[in-house]
Amino acid sequence: MTRPGPTIRVWNVGYRRGRANPWYVRWSVNGTERGPKTFPTEDEALDYQARLRIAARDGLKWDLHTGLPVAWNPTSTLDVATFCRLYWARRTRGLKPRSAVALGETFSRFVFATMPARAPGMPGSFAELARWIQGSDVSKETETWLARWSPPMASLGEKDLERAHDALLVGVDGELLGARVVRRRFHDAAAVIDYAVIEGVLATNELKPPTGVELSQRPAAPNREYPTMDEMLTLVEAVESHQPASRIYRALTAVGVLAGCRPSEIVALERSDVELPDEGWGMLRISKARTGLRGFGDDPDEIGAPKVERSHRDISIPPQLVAELRRYVEAAGIEDGPLFRTRTGGLPDNWGRALKRAKAIVGVRDLSPYDLRRFHGTWLAESGVPYNEAARRMGHSLEVFMRVYVGTTSGVEAVANAAIERALSVAQN
Repeated sequence: MTRPGPTIRVWNVGYRRGRANPWYVRWSVNGTERGPKTFPTEDEALDYQARLRIAARDGLKWDLHTGLPVAWNPTSTLDVATFCRLYWARRTRGLKPRSAVALGETFSRFVFATMPARAPGMPGSFAELARWIQGSDVSKETETWLARWSPPMASLGEKDLERAHDALLVGVDGELLGARVVRRRFHDAAAVIDYAVIEGVLATNELKPPTGVELSQRPAAPNREYPTMDEMLTLVEAVESHQPASRIYRALTAVGVLAGCRPSEIVALERSDVELPDEGWGMLRISKARTGLRGFGDDPDEIGAPKVERSHRDISIPPQLVAELRRYVEAAGIEDGPLFRTRTGGLPDNWGRALKRAKAIVGVRDLSPYDLRRFHGTWLAESGVPYNEAARRMGHSLEVFMRVYVGTTSGVEAVANAAIERALSVAQN
């Protein structure tokens, strides 16, 4: 349903003596006066007045914010992809780098969801499309595909957004997505459309949010049954092979298992961020993170602040991790600068593959680099570490830590029972 057209009134051209631009035009939109728009000559003023009257006569859409026909607004001619690119640049001013990257990723899903049904498949990846939205260059094939198939933003009608609604509910291969992912997609897509309404490109936001029934059909969160700490330490050792580069992946995995940092924080570590004493506990200082998509972009210099302010933290690391890192830095001869770089100065981008090979050797389930962090948080909860300290080490609020980690641990009841037994034993003695 669209809103009714506004009431337009255009007055006769006026003249004010002694002004640099003495001729002016005034008009009103729904009773709100606009102008005066001034001109140096009467002919220019008459021409502008005529254009306003013709636009009102022909029933053009009007932007109630600028008081001008939508067609006079350059954004009204943009396709969906370019409009998202423009909005991303405006929306992300002042945002943390990681938040801006995440917004680019969800915008890429909206761009894809609005493609017409007859459009061919995307030539590149969603990561490439997200980088384009963030202003980066992409392949000629992707640019051509966007120019050919991304529809005009102003053309998105109710039927188009119904199709986009269905596309936002599922993943690349049609699989059902979790409720949290779906809500984020719809929230960001609605923000793009709301901005189009503000700009006068669209009359109303016709994108319907996901219904309760649709969200209830989402798959339940997977039961995270992680290996034991003994198995994870065996996994760390299994990552190293005869390949020299495997030493990097062993060290990365050790930090993930024993410190629980985000992968984007680990690959941003420098030698000065790590204290490795000859014996006892050491320290990691987390003050920066990789800002590429999911923390793994193409540019080794994509370094920014951690995800949130709480992520700035110092983490005490156990002697086992100190020994692993001392062994690694001594073998690699690292005295300063980035801790994890290949011999050519590039990023260690085969971490997932190294983990997959190691898990086959050890015989545990598939683990991604981020799963190491999830394991560590779960292990902290099961080990009886005070939840406020565990949350601080993970760079989370206590609320997030309780929701994400404590509620998923199978051994949390046993930990609680043991703690109560110890307290009662002390009280009785």
